[in-house]
Amino acid sequence: MFEADRFAARILQEGNSGYAGFAAARLLQDAPELHERYGAKALAGWKDNLSHRLEEISIALDTGHSEFLMADIKWERLSFQAREFPESDLAMGLDSLACVLGESLPEKAQKSVLNLLDEARRSFDTPVLPTNSYLDPAQPAHRHAMKFMQSALDGDVRKAVADLRSLATGDTGPIGVAQDIIVPAQREIGRMWHNAEATICEEHLVTEACLQALIAISHSCETKPANGKTVMLASVAGNQHDLGIRLLALDFQLEGWRSINLGTDMPAKEMKAAALKYQPDLVILSAALSVQLPALEQAVACIKDALAEKAFILIGGRALSGLDKEARLFGANATGTSLEQARDIGQRLLAGMNPG
Repeated sequence: MFEADRFAARILQEGNSGYAGFAAARLLQDAPELHERYGAKALAGWKDNLSHRLEEISIALDTGHSEFLMADIKWERLSFQAREFPESDLAMGLDSLACVLGESLPEKAQKSVLNLLDEARRSFDTPVLPTNSYLDPAQPAHRHAMKFMQSALDGDVRKAVADLRSLATGDTGPIGVAQDIIVPAQREIGRMWHNAEATICEEHLVTEACLQALIAISHSCETKPANGKTVMLASVAGNQHDLGIRLLALDFQLEGWRSINLGTDMPAKEMKAAALKYQPDLVILSAALSVQLPALEQAVACIKDALAEKAFILIGGRALSGLDKEARLFGANATGTSLEQARDIGQRLLAGMNPG
């Protein structure tokens, strides 16, 4: 990490609101048609958008990884496409940021920031295409996921949950239902909302059905005898997504672990207190967006401060996609993106082996 990059990251963090406000005002001045396109809240909306972009740039500078920034821009381009807003509006937003930062940043901070903005701007030269459905009707589990989603969207959450509970007590089993039906259904409704194929109300309805189904099957399963080990799980501050850690918590619970799921949006200080209380052997933390990576790093530091090196810390979530070997960036022991990886670490800990 170059000193200039770290200096630039701090400048952007401290001046985020001001830079974003100036850039949004400049954007609307240079492109007055955006007032009509985005309505009365155009200025506030674009200020929020550019503030988020500055957070991503700051994190890219702090970590040395610009792929977070590029992935989020790609995601937003697809969202604009789905809602029939011009992608060029996003590109103009980057241009406005570049102008404001080029005029305002200290010379020491300019080069790395403007290089990132230039890289982001050039990414618009490559077309992006919406993702296809995550569900394949040829797969039996995905057919169940489609049926589950339809029941939920019809307003019959009770039936949707009952159907999955029945499968969980049969040959499919609880983890099979969670991993092969509930998770794909959640991913699909998220894709549909992002591509404007579902409303936010429909997304919330299916998400709630997924959570209810996971809770229902967790209470209808037999667990192995207690093995004396404890796992603690949480989504870091700012992360409102918890389906993944719920699935992991259930899997470890069924395997005989004491499973402590702290839930979503968990402050690092609260995790430290929980770690001191429960003394976990394994800690699993999730971050969904790149802007949550500082919170992830802080959480790891707090847990290590509480437990010294007594717990193995596994980090994961969408924000860490493509960083399978980079746990060291955040002070953790390992990164993971699958149930199988977490299981393997758990089994090694049970056997008294070093999972690393």
